[in-house]
Amino acid sequence: MGRDRKREREKGPRTLDIDILLFGQHVLSGWDLTLPHPGVKEREFVLTPLLELAPGLRHPRTGLPLRTYLGQLAPQGVYSYTGQVYNWCHLLSAKDEHTR
Repeated sequence: MGRDRKREREKGPRTLDIDILLFGQHVLSGWDLTLPHPGVKEREFVLTPLLELAPGLRHPRTGLPLRTYLGQLAPQGVYSYTGQVYNWCHLLSAKDEHTR
């Protein structure tokens, strides 16, 4: 599933695009993969939900808390949802019980 970059627009639609942000504390600089993702420190839409899941996360290269980078960014139009989230997991579990 290789990409023909000659036919694509920069930052345009793609068949499949997976951005690996972090992989534990691994640091890697290869021709095809860089860990952590080079843009992770610059993107509020990445940092906000990531820090909701893991508030104490640190950048593997710098050791600084990711919250530090979020605090340095100009607003980019990302807002946290503060309402109640309905947990559908119990419905899935109940369905599984009936199919066993």
